[in-house]
Amino acid sequence: MAKRSPKDDIYTSFVAAVNAGDKTAIARCVSPVFQARFGGKTLDLNAFAAEIERQRTAFPDFGRDVRDVRVSEKGHTLRVTYTMVVTFRGPLTDGRGGSIAPTGKTVAIAATDQLTFGADGKITDLVSTSNLEMTLEQMFG
Repeated sequence: MAKRSPKDDIYTSFVAAVNAGDKTAIARCVSPVFQARFGGKTLDLNAFAAEIERQRTAFPDFGRDVRDVRVSEKGHTLRVTYTMVVTFRGPLTDGRGGSIAPTGKTVAIAATDQLTFGADGKITDLVSTSNLEMTLEQMFG
């Protein structure tokens, strides 16, 4: 059996905290200088937690069905690719007052998270990418 990296443990705790919507537990996993990058936006911890809540409102099953997880580690970086299957059941807000009504469709989101860890072993940087065009096609196509 392969030896687990401390990064695996922090990442596992981070994902559990994100999936539970537990901002306090998320904060225990990240550095005070934590930044998350999604779709061209850079978010601090508070904005990251708000973004996760926005996504959870639109996709109440967020984080419950994650498939095809692959993890690679190099130096201070952990790269995780996965597919998350969610159902568009709640309104999707755009953060500017607009909202898209749910379609009830199930969506498979292929994504990659690249996490950088600081000297304290906590996450300093998260870059999360997915294929937005493919996701939107599933939601509305």
